[in-house]
Amino acid sequence: MKTLYAFIIIAALVAGIITLAPVPPVHAQGATCNQTATVSMASGTTIVVVSGAGGGQTFVCGFVLTADTLATTAQFKFGTGTLCGTGTTNLGGAMRFCDECNIPFARDTPIWQVSNPGTATATPDFCLTSATGALTGFVVYGKYQ
Repeated sequence: MKTLYAFIIIAALVAGIITLAPVPPVHAQGATCNQTATVSMASGTTIVVVSGAGGGQTFVCGFVLTADTLATTAQFKFGTGTLCGTGTTNLGGAMRFCDECNIPFARDTPIWQVSNPGTATATPDFCLTSATGALTGFVVYGKYQ
């Protein structure tokens, strides 16, 4: 039944019957989380959600993730190099999903701040790894120099 509901919502979006409103800015420690990054990833992969290219700081204020299978696990992290592979630091614990469930989280202050600590040579990327199961959703963030 969940698959049918998802299909109906996607069909309505494609047909223009319903639209998604822009994400309202969230003020976070003097910063505004006014950007979104789409998440769409296969099982067993890591993606860069927000690139550290150009330097600055990334404030993450919220996310909504939906899993496709029972026991999908996901982990946010930051690091440099290919797919956060160098100097990797996990953010929070690994998240485990139920079958076709989602995890929404948002607040008016940052969940995480990703920035160059002054000892690194590059500003870290903000990444997401799915150990099992595919994920879709979005992340709300702000990026500042």
